Amino acid sequence: MAEEEQVFGFHRVFEGPAVRIATGSLLAMPGRVASIHELAHQSLTDSTTFGQLMKLCAVLEHTAPERPVNLHRLAGQCRTVHESLATFESVWMAADGDLSVLAGSREYLSWYKDAAEAVPFADHSRLKLLALQGIAHACMCGPGLHGLARLGANDPAAWQVAAADRPDRRLEPPPLSWSFLIMV
Repeated sequence: MAEEEQVFGFHRVFEGPAVRIATGSLLAMPGRVASIHELAHQSLTDSTTFGQLMKLCAVLEHTAPERPVNLHRLAGQCRTVHESLATFESVWMAADGDLSVLAGSREYLSWYKDAAEAVPFADHSRLKLLALQGIAHACMCGPGLHGLARLGANDPAAWQVAAADRPDRRLEPPPLSWSFLIMV
């Protein structure tokens, strides 16, 4: 990777998104892609029930680290949903779909392809982005908060999400093909 392209980002549920630039500028393509990628994570976390569960878990882990909750476990249950959407959205919005921005990472290229293959619209179509955002939100809006509301934060079972309700599980394989979106 060229020196002017040394950029990385991360999203921590408690602290929000951050982009670090070793050299170069946020205006350069990798900086724009990383910024939008991390903001996509924040948007998905802020606007979904599973994201809210993760935020509450992060607050509890930060304020009462002795409590039996595990943000890392919850984040692992939605990683594919998060990374697929954030990667596709950031490449689509910041790089006009130019996959060369992912040349240094097979993992992110794989997440892009997972998202791109999920719905049958052209990659450059706004319809595809809207469909992918809808799918990601649907996967992240399961009944994850029900246990917490019913049992309270002190009960370790409140932080357990049934396997069928975990976002990544809801994503694959869907009970009906996501291709129903082409009929709308």
